[in-house]
Amino acid sequence: VAGAASTAPVITALPTIGAQIEARANHPAITDRVFLIQHEREWTFRQYRDECVRVAHFLLGRLGSIDERRPGHVAMLLENHLELLALYGGCAYAGLSLFGVNTGLRGDTLAGVVNQSGARLLVVDERLLPEVERVQERLANIAPENVLVLRTTGEMELGARDFLNCVASEVAQAGKSLDAPDLKVDPSRNLMTIYTSGTTGLPKGIVNNHLKFFLIGKAVSGNLGLAPDDRGYACMPLFHSNAMFLGFHPALEVCASLAIRERFSASSFVPDVLQHGVTFWNYVGEPVHYVLGALEKQYGGDEARILAEVARNPLNRLRHAVGNGAAPPDIDRFTRWLGLDDMFELYGSTEAAISTFRRKGDPRGSVGEVTDANVKILDPGGRECPAAEIGSDGKILNYEAAVGEICRVAADSGLFQGYYGNPDASASKYRDGVYHSGDLGHMVVREGRRFLYFDGRTDDWIRKDGENFSALQVARLLSE
Repeated sequence: VAGAASTAPVITALPTIGAQIEARANHPAITDRVFLIQHEREWTFRQYRDECVRVAHFLLGRLGSIDERRPGHVAMLLENHLELLALYGGCAYAGLSLFGVNTGLRGDTLAGVVNQSGARLLVVDERLLPEVERVQERLANIAPENVLVLRTTGEMELGARDFLNCVASEVAQAGKSLDAPDLKVDPSRNLMTIYTSGTTGLPKGIVNNHLKFFLIGKAVSGNLGLAPDDRGYACMPLFHSNAMFLGFHPALEVCASLAIRERFSASSFVPDVLQHGVTFWNYVGEPVHYVLGALEKQYGGDEARILAEVARNPLNRLRHAVGNGAAPPDIDRFTRWLGLDDMFELYGSTEAAISTFRRKGDPRGSVGEVTDANVKILDPGGRECPAAEIGSDGKILNYEAAVGEICRVAADSGLFQGYYGNPDASASKYRDGVYHSGDLGHMVVREGRRFLYFDGRTDDWIRKDGENFSALQVARLLSE
């Protein structure tokens, strides 16, 4: 990081992820800069490009003919590793679609998601291989030889299933720089399908094309004011949108770097931040609370020591955190204990039809200003809800009237590109010119600006004595 440029160089390339990687790897000021770090391993932009290209050639060779009956689909069941991002980049170069399977899935749900994806090749973390072996006979589209294993524990004899050995023997040894596949990839092509949590039935796969990743990376890095000397920290799962949208792609966009940990660890968070010189972190709500809990335990609740040894530690470069789901009291304490300039709570989902970004000075508890005039709060009858009226004690005076579903009323669905292989779910999400988020919220208007407050899911309505209120409202009041 030392001596890095303070402003990103101008990159001129098509908005496909392969072209973006290629442009950085070939830029004389960027090619030899460290891009990805995992423990003691480091890849420069050029090394990352070369690994992506090796994987791209391997995937194209293994998949063979690609057509409607034999789609160019690859699935992964991986914790965070450099090789996961090489697989992602390999699919980008090869014009293939990657399906990020949640590492927590088991049994019928795991088999169902892999089958629904249509993937013909699966790369699985060695630690998770037993879960795949339990359902392998139920995998309809993947030949046994195309279930490949990324060695992560060194405890198993993998033989012909060793993913990296296969890439080396069938394409080239690691470190070899090959020409990229001679393919024209359209920015509108699906690059990665990311699954919902699947609270009912199988998780739904959300389509995300090259252009969507490119635009989100540009928007988030711009909102955070990132530069090449910044370093992100990816401990949220890279099979999901939080780490890809808010961690990997903002770093790629500005030619910054990204440190990776296999999975979140509250006790490892501060040591990693200090060791790697992390400047920004993408989060979801509960891990924020867990980090605070780990610090409280380590220092016996002594805030003065926490501020002296963490917030004011000379190795601490952490300045921004960006994500969603953190409670306002946790935001206040995390900002103070970690010595942040600010913590950017936002509203958004993998579908990305509606998004906001809380900036410094925005009202406490809000998830940012709504700048899209098409975003409205609608009641169950489809009528726009009035703005919240706030009393002198800070409480909403017209709660039931003001809280409704966060929707986008427009002739297009924004960045939402539908659910893979599930037209009924796509039609339900965007119907009659309205995108339905399934989330509750209300607006507060200040000096003509609309600020959004998140109030939970529409399924979380509680009705008592003829009045509706949200479960999140109860949780918020209790935490306050």
